[in-house]
Amino acid sequence: MLKRTALFSGSLLLSLGLALAAPAAFAQTTPATPAAPAASPQSAILAAAAVVPKPKSKAEVKALQNLQKMSTSDTVTSDQMDAALTNFATQFPSSEYLGVVASYGLRFYQTPPHQDYEKSLLYGEQTIQHEPVSVYALATVSTIIAQHISSTDLDYAQRKAEAEKDANTAVAVANTVGAKINGVPFPDSAKSVARSMAYAALAQLAVKDKDYGAAVNDYKQAVQNDPSPYSKASDYFYMARAQIAGKQYAQALDSLNQALQADPSDPNIQAAVASNKKVVAELEKQGGGK
Repeated sequence: MLKRTALFSGSLLLSLGLALAAPAAFAQTTPATPAAPAASPQSAILAAAAVVPKPKSKAEVKALQNLQKMSTSDTVTSDQMDAALTNFATQFPSSEYLGVVASYGLRFYQTPPHQDYEKSLLYGEQTIQHEPVSVYALATVSTIIAQHISSTDLDYAQRKAEAEKDANTAVAVANTVGAKINGVPFPDSAKSVARSMAYAALAQLAVKDKDYGAAVNDYKQAVQNDPSPYSKASDYFYMARAQIAGKQYAQALDSLNQALQADPSDPNIQAAVASNKKVVAELEKQGGGK
């Protein structure tokens, strides 16, 4: 299935550490793609998650530095990371860096080969608890919830409300914050990443409720902020899928063409667009479009 990644260069975000998978109902018409690239140690949004207090001891500084290194390591195991995170919270229970530490856990479990939904959710929620304006955590948590929940889950309503709140908060922060957040530079390009992720998450949630009109509107917001050709193409593709589900076949064809124009060289985009154009053609033959 197509996966949506946010790619930057330099000191900006290379990856927010997650990929938006296709909604389950659409997966059968979408080809597979490679896993998302590992997250960069230099992340504008991740940095903006943190306040900038001064550690109270050399031991705290050393523990923070160690956790930061571990969060981007391919060789650190889940048990080792969990133990280090727990040890920090136990050793420094009043640290002003607890939100930063939780965000390291989130980043670790959003980076291959450690990806884990439950632990990402755990550390993402902890980050937001300590740092309510952590755009990185807000955008990531809303995305992974939207990606994994099902309308048949017992806690569906609760999780959906949480994801919607986090996504809307991420958009609000990105729209209202200045050039810095918590003293850390927060450039317009990083704000666009947050908005594109949040709106795409809201669109996925709307699809799960079969509110295809809302999904299309949210995807339109996402594509206006998408930072890379591939993520823009992916959002146009899923906009088309929502339009197909809503029987808006002409609009779906236009969105599929937009997806191809956004990233014409990617073979996965080409294959996904081609297969779904066939779906639209068959549905148009059957009639009933709007």
